[in-house]
This record gives sequence, structure tokens and C-alpha cells, in this order.
Amino acid sequence: VSREARRLLQALCPCVKVYARVAPHQKELVITALNAAGHTTLMCGDGTNDVGALKQAHVGVSIINNPELEKRIEQRLALQADPQAAALERFARARGAGRKKTKPANESLSESLQRALAESSEQDADPTLVRLGDASIASPFTSKRTSVECVLSVVRQGRCTLVTTIQVFKILALNCLVSAFMLSALYLHGVKQGDTQMTIAGVVVAALFYFASSAPPIEKLAAKRPASRLFDASVCASIALQFAIHLSSLFAVLHLCEPYAEPLDGAQRVPDGEFYPTVLNGCIFLLSSWMQLNTFAANYTGEPFTQPLQKNKPLFYTLVFGWVSIFIASLDVVPGLGSTLQLSPLPAVDSDPFRLYFALLLLGNLGGVLLVEKVCRLVLG
Repeated sequence: VSREARRLLQALCPCVKVYARVAPHQKELVITALNAAGHTTLMCGDGTNDVGALKQAHVGVSIINNPELEKRIEQRLALQADPQAAALERFARARGAGRKKTKPANESLSESLQRALAESSEQDADPTLVRLGDASIASPFTSKRTSVECVLSVVRQGRCTLVTTIQVFKILALNCLVSAFMLSALYLHGVKQGDTQMTIAGVVVAALFYFASSAPPIEKLAAKRPASRLFDASVCASIALQFAIHLSSLFAVLHLCEPYAEPLDGAQRVPDGEFYPTVLNGCIFLLSSWMQLNTFAANYTGEPFTQPLQKNKPLFYTLVFGWVSIFIASLDVVPGLGSTLQLSPLPAVDSDPFRLYFALLLLGNLGGVLLVEKVCRLVLG
């Protein structure tokens, strides 16, 4: 093919919807032209004639092509749809005869699901039916289905993986920045966190990462596309603005705890020495834990790509339990909870509105990060 013909094909390919009666090398030319035009291509094939195009595509999906499996699936679907046909089929099998069915032209959603179940049942009953062809050698994805519906699964899972990766990086970045400034503030004031506090925070954060990363994709494919790269405008702006809110909350709690700072002697300032709970230590621990929970809640992607937060029960209930526990601990209304978390008693409400200010600071931080993330998604997403 001449250079001029390739250039013409590259200009025409984006305008064409259907390509019919193409030879194997022409499939490869079409995929190459679409790639050169700046498009992201996905090729689905089942035989040797599709290998060239599968290699040229950004994403290649191979499907099996087994006439025997197709025949068994059509027979199973026909028997499920017609009880009388099932009786005749059993009678015909008893006499050693078989029945042939043609594939319906149009399948509804329920028929498609029945077909998928029939494929799975037939493959489980006879594993020898699944023979991977030459197309599986040239493609990173291979489906046991005979239908091109597997392409939708690849797109759904790919989008789910992309948004999950981005949200994990956002959460890691914010948690690392918050932890760094929190530890710096504690070090400058000669205090530190207790072992129980660090253990509880680490276990909860690990559980939240697991629950957030295991969210399945939504079955319905959304028209909206997710962010294609990590350093997207919406991602960077969201991280910067959320960190600004967290940093301002940290400075606010330092200013709030300043009148209650207790002088520490030399032994108490030793980094590896015994832990001494103070008002500053307790407030920073509660605030940092609260900000980590807010980070997960605000940056969890959810719809339209993954399972919504309310339907991700383990993540949702863990967040709610964490919020309620921290809020109760800040108000000191449950006896024994503060000592379990190695917290120093906060000033009482009767003599000083310290607890009220601290509770308002927690709620303001939550509302601020949720609002920032939503605005960044709407404006820059």
C-alpha cells in the first residue's frame, strides 16, 4: 500500500462505522489507520486471520470459535424455552436422533443471560469443548465465551481498575501529607502518638484500602469517560485543595490546644521514651484519624464506574463507625473510650467551649473536603 493510500485511509477511517468483507491484511490496515488518527482501538477476533489486527490494536480480545459448543448451546436454549421440545428431544435422544436449531437473529437481555449460563454449563460439563485458537496467542485477553459481549466486560473492568488506581493514589498522597505535618507538629511540641493509637489507625486504614479497592464495576456502561491519567487537572486540583483544608484544620487545632499545652521535662521529650497523653496529642490523633476517614469518603469514585459508596457495605459501615467513634471520643460521653484510645480528658463544656469548637472543626473538615471533591469533578472532571 502506498503512502498516499495510507494517508487517505487514515482520513476516511474515523468516518466509517462498519467494515465488511475485509481480508486479514485489510483488517490490520484499518486498525493501523485508526491508531495513526489518534484513536484507541480494541480488536476482537477468533482465528488466524485476526492475528495481525489483534497485534496492532491497543487492546486485543480473542474468543473461542467451536461449532460443537454453539450447537450444544442452541439445543440447551431451545429446550429451556419449549417444554414440548424438551420432551421430543429426550425421545429423539432415546432413538439416537438429534435436533438442529438455528441461532435467533435478535436476543433480549434475558436471552443473552440464558445463553451465557448455557455456555458456562456446557463448558463445565465438557471442558474439552474450550480450545483456545491461534488468536489467543496474539491478544492479552482471551474469553471462554463465543460472543463479543466479553468486550464490554473488558471495558468495564478496565475503567474500574483505572478509577480505583487513581483514587488509591489520591488517598495515599493526602494521607502521607497529613501524617507528615501531623508528626512534625507533635515533634515540635515534644509529644508523640501512643502505640495503641498507631495500631488502631493502621488497622482501620488497611481495612479501608481493601474495601475501597475491591469494589466491583457497574454493569451499565457509562457514556462518561474517567480521567485518563494520574496528573489530570481535576485530580491535582482536588489533592491541592483538600490538603489545604486539612492543613488549615491542623493549624486550627494547634491554636485551639495552645492554652492547654503542658510543659514536659526532658524524659518526656525522648522519642523512644514512655508515652504521656496530653490534650494536644489526643486532639491531633482524633483530627488526623478523622481526616483519613474523610479522605476515603471524598475520593471514593463510585458511580458511574464502580459500586456506589452506600452499596459498598463494608467500606460504608467502617467509615460510619469511625466517624461515630471519633465524634463520641471528642465529646467524651462514653466512659472508658478515652482511656482505651490513650486520650487525655478534654476540657469540659461547662467551663470552656473547647469540645464544641473541636466538634465543629471536625464537621467543617468533612464538609470542606466533600465539597471540594464534588466541585473538582463537576468543573474539571
